[in-house]
Amino acid sequence: MQNAVLAKVPYGEEGCAEQHDSDLTAVIIDDCRPDLSLQRFALQANGRFKEIVEFNSPVRALEAFATKSLAADLILVDFRMPWMTGPEFILAYERLAASYKPTPHIVLLSAMPGAELKAYEINSRLLLAVCPKPVSLDTIETIVGKIQPDQ
Repeated sequence: MQNAVLAKVPYGEEGCAEQHDSDLTAVIIDDCRPDLSLQRFALQANGRFKEIVEFNSPVRALEAFATKSLAADLILVDFRMPWMTGPEFILAYERLAASYKPTPHIVLLSAMPGAELKAYEINSRLLLAVCPKPVSLDTIETIVGKIQPDQ
């Protein structure tokens, strides 16, 4: 199942928090299955997402976005992956998403030490935050609090 959509998780799956009046969709892009599971759990626990879509390849995620068969309010993307890095994904996605409404927010996740990560300059109008892995429930709550639907 390499390089494929791993899962689409609609709201209502067991383990979700109470439902909010929201139509938010999240996309998780990470080549590490345990990290994908942890990120999905944190988003489900937040309760504000009607759908969570997972990819283990940034290339496949870009293909889905390019066909406009997928739209997202929030994209969580890993920094280090085979095929392309998180920053490379962000640049490629920006070229695709110039006319997308709503404009998605991207969060770059990294297990790199903070000092090493600061060496990278990532200039993107879509980049909402750079956060350490593993992602916590508090981190997701803070991120989601910054998202305004139809922005």
